[in-house]
Amino acid sequence: MNDDLFDHQLEIPKTDNNIRKLREKTLKKIEKEIKKKNAESGHLKVDARRRSSVFGSEKKESFLKKLQSVVKNKIFLCLMFALTGLFYVVTGIQYYLPGYIQNVLGIDAHTATLFFVIISLSAPIGGVIVGGIITTAYGGYNSPKAMRIQMMMGCGAVICALPIPWFSEKKDFYYVGLLVWGVLFFGGFIMPPVTGIMINSVPDNQKASANSIANLCYNLLGYLPAPLIYGFIAVQTK
Repeated sequence: MNDDLFDHQLEIPKTDNNIRKLREKTLKKIEKEIKKKNAESGHLKVDARRRSSVFGSEKKESFLKKLQSVVKNKIFLCLMFALTGLFYVVTGIQYYLPGYIQNVLGIDAHTATLFFVIISLSAPIGGVIVGGIITTAYGGYNSPKAMRIQMMMGCGAVICALPIPWFSEKKDFYYVGLLVWGVLFFGGFIMPPVTGIMINSVPDNQKASANSIANLCYNLLGYLPAPLIYGFIAVQTK
């Protein structure tokens, strides 16, 4: 800015009137730059206030108050326990399905391992992909149609899981494989949309705490006890 002014100054005669005009132009340009910088700093302050309004209240509330407010949300609570049950079942399948196939159905170890790898890779991944496509096509996970679809898929997972204990012979191997694949597929289908519905059911200033509480529940009541309980049942029913 100053270089341009000096360049113009060389071409203008140095009279008192010209010098006064030059100073006025310089002051106007400086004022414009100051206003521009103030406007930019004002936007930053507004953004900072917005962020503090969303996350700042998290710091002011104690953990017990956050827990109480989240526990009172029935939608969040039901969906959290539903996902916890899903992770419990999936963890048990991961630990004991190969042993079940070998010891109960009488399938050799190589076939059981190959079966487990194919099902574990194809069913959950396929469920997540298909579920995402269908949920998006029906307006996202917050639309009523998509919510009804998640409920139907959850019922499908339950229907696939119930008959499995009644298949205990070698000839039933393919039926068991198809049913287990259905359980994992439907579970993968509903997991991302249901997680979104669950987190979206709480206010913005409680989303971080709600997500932390949900993950705590997943680990303590889903992932952690599944191997112990499944192992105890397997030992007691030999």
